[in-house]
Amino acid sequence: MLGQEKALSLLEKALNFSNSLQTEALYIGKQESLTRYTNSVVHQNVIEENTILSIRAVNEGRVGCDMTNSLDERSIKESVEKANIVSKVQPQEVEFYSLPPPAPYKPLEIFVEATAEYSPEDKARDIGIIIRIAERAGVKAAGAFSTINQEIAIASTLGVRAYCKFTTAFLSNIMFDEESSGYADRISRDVRELNPQAVAWEALQRCLENREAKELSPGEYEVVLEEYAVADLIEYLAFMGFSALSFQEGYSFMSGNIGKELVDKKITIWDDGLDIRGLAQPFDYEGVPKRKVELITEGVAKGVVYNSQTAFKEWKLSTGHALPAPNVYGPLPLNLFVKGGDTTEEEMISQVERGLLITRFHYIREMHTLKTLITGMTRDGVIYIENGKKKYPVKNMRFTQSILEALKDVRGISRDTKLQSSPEGFGCAVVPKMHLGRFNFTGISKL
Repeated sequence: MLGQEKALSLLEKALNFSNSLQTEALYIGKQESLTRYTNSVVHQNVIEENTILSIRAVNEGRVGCDMTNSLDERSIKESVEKANIVSKVQPQEVEFYSLPPPAPYKPLEIFVEATAEYSPEDKARDIGIIIRIAERAGVKAAGAFSTINQEIAIASTLGVRAYCKFTTAFLSNIMFDEESSGYADRISRDVRELNPQAVAWEALQRCLENREAKELSPGEYEVVLEEYAVADLIEYLAFMGFSALSFQEGYSFMSGNIGKELVDKKITIWDDGLDIRGLAQPFDYEGVPKRKVELITEGVAKGVVYNSQTAFKEWKLSTGHALPAPNVYGPLPLNLFVKGGDTTEEEMISQVERGLLITRFHYIREMHTLKTLITGMTRDGVIYIENGKKKYPVKNMRFTQSILEALKDVRGISRDTKLQSSPEGFGCAVVPKMHLGRFNFTGISKL
């Protein structure tokens, strides 16, 4: 890692090469150490290091971008020149007014030395704990253990100067045999919080509980969703509708609905990049400080997240949700929170007349963004519930469901919440368990 002084000095050099009216330079340095295991054997250790320098040049509403991972002076100069040239021949973007001005941000303690120094041997030792638990239970273990050290620096000719560094640790585990499987994971800035033994026992319990699964007829059922499944739904909901770009272009379910009740009053969702219960980060990829944004409050649509370009279009301030440019997504909420409730999983199960306990979803695909319609499959643990009692495991099922429609009948939300990583790499979500009154299953999955 370069560190703050060297990273910002590198960006100053890039800015000095530019002859555009406005220029932004973004540096991302990343080292990821990954250990994979399957069939109760560690089979891969890889360490990847990469650096990216991204240049954005602006000339009278024309924007040009270029990127390089070579940080020698010649490569930096060539990248800046390419961005300058592209910006002068691009069509004018009528809605692009300016790069954002500088603003003070709150530094966060999100770099954990223990995570940065965690070695492949340390990971193998922790995975060994999981494998021994699997062997004693007569099942096999598979999964991945990664640690990431990352730094971000941003500078612009308007005076933006921002730097942060952070760590992330992620451990996943699937316990399986020929007829069943169970899943668990943990994510944290601090690798010491992952607790491989707890991860192993959680996955093992689901695997053992899921043996001798029966087929269940497709149809509409109540569901009690574990945090993994809730995070899947909330993050897809965010991706389909909480960006100001989709909101302004009319393909967000929030378009035309601000102030209207969209879901059950028990549902409150917000984004807060400064809350260290999530994967906090002090500023976005334009150097704009993160702000808390109320998205849905007690069922009512409240707002969306902005980067500088979408904010200028409505004469608003950016909420600090820009992604690295260029991208097709616009701003996105990367630190989602769902308000907890007043119950427990056991109490929710006791209220189910006829339904399913679901661990997580798999292979989710969007079908209709305005209707928030998705399809996918259950995975790694589904239990049939009848008259408030767990009855028997069922085979994985395919579903087709509108997320908003599912959230209109919320019968319970757990007090406790859990940090979950995004299934598609778009940030994280701190979520509770949920009891939903209706969820539509369309078939039996063969996977």
